[in-house]
Amino acid sequence: MKLKSTLTLLFICIFLSVFSQNLKTALKNGQSLLTNQKYQEATIAFNEALSYDAKSTEALLARGTCYENLNNLKAAADDYNMANSIDPGNSDIEEKIANINLLLGDFKTAITQFSILALNKKKAFNAYRQMALAKIKTKDFKGALNDIEAALKIDSEDFNANFYKGVALDSIGNYAGALKSFEKAINSLMKDKKYKETLNKINYKFFYINPARTSAKLGQWENAMNYFKNVEQIAPNDFDIAFYRAETKSKRGDIGGAIGEYNNAIAFNANHYQAYILRAYLFITNGEFENAKSDFSRAIVINDKDAEGYYGKAQVCEKSSDIKTAIELYQKALSLAPNDRRIQKSFEAANIVFKEKNKESNKPELILTSPNAYGKSGLFILENQKTFKIVGRIKDESKIRSIRINDIEAQFEKNVFNPEFNLEMDLAQVKTLTISITDEYDNNSIYTFSITRVESEKPLCELITPKSINNNIFIQSTGNYLLFVEGIAQDKSQIKSITINDKTASFDSEKINPVFSATIETAAIDVITIKIIDRYNNESVTKYSINRDAALAAEANPMGKT
Repeated sequence: MKLKSTLTLLFICIFLSVFSQNLKTALKNGQSLLTNQKYQEATIAFNEALSYDAKSTEALLARGTCYENLNNLKAAADDYNMANSIDPGNSDIEEKIANINLLLGDFKTAITQFSILALNKKKAFNAYRQMALAKIKTKDFKGALNDIEAALKIDSEDFNANFYKGVALDSIGNYAGALKSFEKAINSLMKDKKYKETLNKINYKFFYINPARTSAKLGQWENAMNYFKNVEQIAPNDFDIAFYRAETKSKRGDIGGAIGEYNNAIAFNANHYQAYILRAYLFITNGEFENAKSDFSRAIVINDKDAEGYYGKAQVCEKSSDIKTAIELYQKALSLAPNDRRIQKSFEAANIVFKEKNKESNKPELILTSPNAYGKSGLFILENQKTFKIVGRIKDESKIRSIRINDIEAQFEKNVFNPEFNLEMDLAQVKTLTISITDEYDNNSIYTFSITRVESEKPLCELITPKSINNNIFIQSTGNYLLFVEGIAQDKSQIKSITINDKTASFDSEKINPVFSATIETAAIDVITIKIIDRYNNESVTKYSINRDAALAAEANPMGKT
């Protein structure tokens, strides 16, 4: 028994030793791959390490770093938070969590976390510097400057801290101070060993682009262009360099040069919305309206939810004397940015121009759809009808400002030409109907209708041929499939239409209770439907079932048909 226990213990020790060795090997492989920036392969190695020990904070933090470099920020945050739950209070892990929240855009949480880390002397510098960056992102530039000064007291030569200081100073309008901080950031960057050894220096391009833009704000054009020239050495054929150099040339008044730079920027990134917008405005300045319209149209294709593309295109159309299209585009821009006073003012001005240009004196014309009118001034209303809906359309060369029916405003779309309108009214005590229409030039038409109450009874159908019994008719099952149908439409009023299975029947429309007739095909039908409508739109539908059973019985009779 004792020997068995000893062997079991020995086996467990050997197993744990091998297990521990495998974990160390996987971690070592992962760290080697991470050092060589082979992040995808490194994650596989750290996955293996975590399969041996799921609570290895070393593996979780290293895998999180890989995910961070692969721009899978959510996965990185999950790994850091898992490590924090295993080893709470570890300031290194808390720093990583704060940094990842900053990258994820959760600036408020990041600021809170960095403010706590700033109490730790070992973490204070990075905490102040990163907290300043988070405040810059939230446009709290004065708060950012306070944190940067705290960081620079610890390390005055840090290039990132000096760069952030430059950004904050530039943002509050202290361009001279900003330029000085940017220059110090570049000097510190040049001395940095890690920067010298890195092969991919493009990540530092804004260390030159930002002072170039600040120099332009100070009117130091040559200084600005020198910064752009220097940054091209580390980031040739780069969109941002061309884009911001275009901005600089535009500020200087070099419109042709700026357009050329935007051409280069768009060549590097053909789907950059802002590049098309800015180039389009330069085309307008140059009087190149077709090129400007083309750029605004392209910008709208890239982003049809931003008002600027529609607003810019509207300005081009207005300058090209296409005022109607300009107004439509201004309307679209306003629907996307209803509080933009710039767009509102342009829209109102375009409407005034259009109104004066297209001023006319013709009176609006009423086209009444419902209720039925007779002559030019009469309306038929059913005697039992208590309310009715007035529906129609206005024909005019201009937009309609007002449609009033018995002094009640009708519903219609005021920004369209020839609008449709409708209004539901209570018929109590209404004997006449007055429709007043006014267009945007104050041309006015008034239509007055007298209301005549008419009968509301449905027409009756009396079938003569063939004979019917309880709405059943009997016909032969073989032979001629054409059936002659004849009847009488009984009604107090004149009949407007009669159809038999959707075929128009012939009748005398001037007579009361006219005789009607039609020949129809019966081969493939089992029902005959007769629809009668009188002049007041009272409608009846009578259906007759076709019965061929009697004919079939006669054919089966040995005595023949009787």
